[in-house]
Amino acid sequence: GKKRLSWNWAAFLLPHGWFFFRKMYRSGVLVMLLHIAATVCSFPLLLALEAFATSNQGGGALEIANFLMRNLGQIGAFPLVMYAVGGALDLLLRIFCGLFGDSIYRSFTLSRIREIKEEQLDDPGAEFSRRGNVSPLMFAVALMAATWLPNILLLFLS
Repeated sequence: GKKRLSWNWAAFLLPHGWFFFRKMYRSGVLVMLLHIAATVCSFPLLLALEAFATSNQGGGALEIANFLMRNLGQIGAFPLVMYAVGGALDLLLRIFCGLFGDSIYRSFTLSRIREIKEEQLDDPGAEFSRRGNVSPLMFAVALMAATWLPNILLLFLS
């Protein structure tokens, strides 16, 4: 039978990068957009903490937590709720990719194999190798895009 659930640490730890590495670009873009959406949820809290950074020199986690507690009435619950929503979305996305990544990849691969066989090429082996290989470059591009795009957006908001 077809095993739907498994665990893939790479798909859990770097979901969008893993999909791009495996040349599943459509899935990779979807996962990257969801990851970016989860990151954007932290923006209200980051913008509130920017006030802390400008009013205090340095400050570790304890100072930041004290600042949040002292100014919670002024900051409001919205930034904290959005931060929690973003963290939950990101964790659920990672768990989903960790659990179903191998199954999604298996379906993708079988469909690619069928496509190549239907083309009835003289040398299908070369085509299997070309289309089935991994893409370290696209992995790097996906990780950079998922990091830089939210940061560029944040620059416009702050």
